[in-house]
Amino acid sequence: INKIIHYVSYAIVPIGIALFCIQFFRVGATISDSIVNTVAGVLGMIPEGLVLLTSISFILGVGRLAGKRALVQEMEAIEALARVSTLCLDKTGTITTGALRVEKLIRINEEDRVVPLLEGISHAFNETNVTGEALKRYFENTKPYYVVSTLPFSSRRKYMGVEFEGEGCFILGAPDFITKEEQIIQKSEEYATKGYRVLLLAKAESLTEVPEELSQVEPLGLVVLSDCVKDDAPDTLKFFREMGVRIRILSGDNPATVSAVAKMAGLEGAERYIDATTLPTDQTELKKVAANYTVFGRVSPEMKYELIRAFQQDSVVGMVGDGVNDVLALKEADCSIAMANGADAARQTAHIVLTDSNFSSMKNIVSEGRTIIANIERVSALYLTKTIYSMLLCVIFIIIGKSYPFIPIQLSLIGATAIGIPSFLLALEQHEEPVISGFMKHVLRISLPGAIGMAIVTGVVQILDKVLALGPEAVSTLNMYSGGLVSLGVLAFVCMPFTKRRIALCVGMTLLFVGACLMFPSFFGVIAFF
Repeated sequence: INKIIHYVSYAIVPIGIALFCIQFFRVGATISDSIVNTVAGVLGMIPEGLVLLTSISFILGVGRLAGKRALVQEMEAIEALARVSTLCLDKTGTITTGALRVEKLIRINEEDRVVPLLEGISHAFNETNVTGEALKRYFENTKPYYVVSTLPFSSRRKYMGVEFEGEGCFILGAPDFITKEEQIIQKSEEYATKGYRVLLLAKAESLTEVPEELSQVEPLGLVVLSDCVKDDAPDTLKFFREMGVRIRILSGDNPATVSAVAKMAGLEGAERYIDATTLPTDQTELKKVAANYTVFGRVSPEMKYELIRAFQQDSVVGMVGDGVNDVLALKEADCSIAMANGADAARQTAHIVLTDSNFSSMKNIVSEGRTIIANIERVSALYLTKTIYSMLLCVIFIIIGKSYPFIPIQLSLIGATAIGIPSFLLALEQHEEPVISGFMKHVLRISLPGAIGMAIVTGVVQILDKVLALGPEAVSTLNMYSGGLVSLGVLAFVCMPFTKRRIALCVGMTLLFVGACLMFPSFFGVIAFF
C-alpha cells in the first residue's frame, strides 16, 4: 500500500498540470471548467480512503486477536501470519505438554551411585530447562556430594556436567554426544523410537565444553523420560494440513524420539526425520536436503536459523518458540510466535505472543490473520481500480486533447456506491478464506482488468459521440452510467464467492447508484428520463 501511494504521489502532479494545460489551451475551456475537469481527474487518482480502512482493518483485527489470547507486537506480522506456508515449531510445549516425567532408571554394570549422583546433578543448578525440572521433581535434594564446579547444559553440546569433591567429574546428556559405545547407543535408540527422551549419566576425566574432547568416559546409567502429547495437538496439526501449511519440527532431541512423538500427534510425514548435525551448511544444498524431511532432531540454535533461511527461499515461514535457543530463528522468521511462559528474550523478539501459551490457539490466530488480509485485499482492489482508471483516462484525454469525461460530483457518486460504502462494510467482515501469496499480484489481478474495462467503455462513448454526434448531455449520461456499472461490476467480482450479505451489498449499491441518477439528474449531469 505504501508503494502504491509512493508511485501515485510522483505521477499526480505532472499529470494534473498536463491535464489542466490541455483543458485550458487546447480544448479552450474556461479557467473554472479547466480546474473542475482537472480536479475530477486528480481526485480519482488518489486512493483517499485506502489508508484509513486498512488501519481500521488492522486495529479491529488486533482487537479480535487479543480476544483470542494473542498479543500482536508488530502490525506487519499479521500479513506474514496470514500468508505462512511453512510453520516451524519445537516438539516440547507445542505438540507435547512439556511436563517431562522420569519413567525409568537403567543402571549400567550395576552401578550403585546412579541415584545419589543424579540427585546431586539435578539440584546443582538454579536455572534449568524442562528436563532439569523433571529431574528435580523426581530426585530428592539430599546433597550427597559437595559441588566443586558445574558446566550448564548447552543445546549445542547436549549435556551438562558437575564436579563433586572426592568423586570426580560427571556428565548427563544425550548418549550419542557423550559415548560411542554401540551397546549404549542401541539401548537408547530402542527407547527413542518409542517416543522417550533418554539421558546418559557418565563419569568423565574433566568437564569440557567440546564433546570431541571428552576422554575416559565411563557410562554409569540411563535416565528414561516421557512427555505426553497434548489432547488438542492432532486437531491443531490437522487444521494446518487442511489450510495448506507445511509443518516442520525443529527439536534438540533425538530425531527418532521426535519422530515417534510426532507420529502420535498425527503429523503427516513424521517418519521422514534426520539428525540436523549431518545437514550441510551451504544454503543451496541445505534447501535441497531439508525439503525431503519433516522432522529435524539435534538442531542447534544456529542450525534452526539456517533452516529458517532455507525454507524462506520458497515459503513464507512462521516460527513458534519459547526458549533462548529459539531467539535467532524467531528473529529471522517472517512471522514469529512465542509463548507467554517462555523466556523473556523469546517474548521480546517475537512478533506475536500467545498469552495462554497454548499452541492450539494458533488455529484461531491464523484464521483471524487470513480474514484481516483478505479484507484488506478486497478494499485495496476497489480503490486501486479507481486510481488506475483515473490515471489511464487522464493520460488518454491528454493525448487526444479532449475534455475530461467526468465532473467531480459524478466520480463522488461512483466512488461512494462502488468503493466507499462497500469497502467499509467489507473491511468489517468475518470470514475464513485462503490468502494468495503476493499482495500486489492478487490486487492487480482484480483491479487492472476493471480499470482497463472502464477506459475502454469511456473510449467507446467518445467514438459514438464522434460518429453519431450525441451531444454533451448524452455523452455525460453514457459516461456516468457505463462508468458506474463497470465499477459496480468490479465490486461484484471482489465480493466473490457470494454470500447473502455480499449479494445484498451489491444489489443495494446498484439501486442506490441508479436511484440517485434518476432522482437527481441535473445534479449529477445526466439526462432526466422522467
